[in-house]
Amino acid sequence: MEIKAIRKTNDGGVLLQLGHKTKNKRKFGNLIPKVLSPNHIVHDLKPRMTLEIRDLDCTTTEAEVRDAISREMEEPLKDDFKVAVFEPNNRGQKMAVAEMEDQGAISILNKDWIKIRWVYG
Repeated sequence: MEIKAIRKTNDGGVLLQLGHKTKNKRKFGNLIPKVLSPNHIVHDLKPRMTLEIRDLDCTTTEAEVRDAISREMEEPLKDDFKVAVFEPNNRGQKMAVAEMEDQGAISILNKDWIKIRWVYG
């Protein structure tokens, strides 16, 4: 077990950052409520990335961006996947921002382009 850092979070929780030498992180997370008390909640944080998808047509919706990304993903999307589509610029083009786990974002980035409706963004 290697604990790299301990920090207090904004909501009053405690963040334990485990090092690379830690073999079984999930088992460690399951032991914490047993040691402290059953009302403690343990979350497993994963690195996240934000993707910008530009030059979409002015009628593109958040649902269409979400569907296109899920179609291109190698693995199914997680529930904490976020998408925001911004208002069109002066040329009538929209930009979408998607936030997801690292591995999902890397699989999209490796494709260079993603087809959303009739446009490749």
